[in-house]
Amino acid sequence: MRSNDDVGQSPVQVDRSWGDRVERLMVSLGSLNRHRADEHTGFCGSVALMWAFGQLAAGRGRLFGWPEFREGVGAVLSEFGTSRNTPQYPFWHLGSDGELWERHGLVKEPTSADVEAVAGFTEQAAALLGDPAVRAQAVDVVRAAYLADLEDQPSLLRRVGLPVPVAPSAVDVLERLVGREITTVDGSVNRVLEVDPRNALVATSRSPQGKFVPVAWVQEGLDKLFARGRVAASVEELRYRSAFVAAVLAPCRGPW
Repeated sequence: MRSNDDVGQSPVQVDRSWGDRVERLMVSLGSLNRHRADEHTGFCGSVALMWAFGQLAAGRGRLFGWPEFREGVGAVLSEFGTSRNTPQYPFWHLGSDGELWERHGLVKEPTSADVEAVAGFTEQAAALLGDPAVRAQAVDVVRAAYLADLEDQPSLLRRVGLPVPVAPSAVDVLERLVGREITTVDGSVNRVLEVDPRNALVATSRSPQGKFVPVAWVQEGLDKLFARGRVAASVEELRYRSAFVAAVLAPCRGPW
């Protein structure tokens, strides 16, 4: 999820004239498992897409020969995956979504003999992903949907040549919320009354004068969100007052 209130980096502005095409692309990216309902499909496909996003960002084109793809994606999978993760899987199965990925010279998953096989983004998908804002949104969708369990997502992003998101300052985020109503997932309304470098004074219906929430808790949540693409709105992840912290984080990045 992105909004015009994103902080800590330049807000992502997607060309609104693309409208439904961008939305359909994000649905495709978030639904890699719908043709084959298993985690293997999602993980291999997501890593392959990250590599392919990096190739687009570097201006290397939208289509990839099988030998190039096998070497590039295979190397990334060997670093971040398991022995079950193989590049031929996404090379073929990403083509189950004809709006996202196309393949040529194949009738099934490639073998070492398929040196002429080619696969990659469709022209429309590549045109959309060529825009840095759309590509950043696509990276967010893939990270949140499939890679939340990968603790070192920044290393993966750097490995494939994509920028690593930097978490904003919690103080800056909270200061922008002073005086505004913040509704949590359970419907409770919170209001940030004031912020200093250590604490935010937060009012609720039970405590209209406000109680202190450590700024460090919000910063920890932001750091986790930007490192992994998503974070659970739970006490284990976000400490006591997790509902408030989750509501503060919600506009900043990524699906929950």
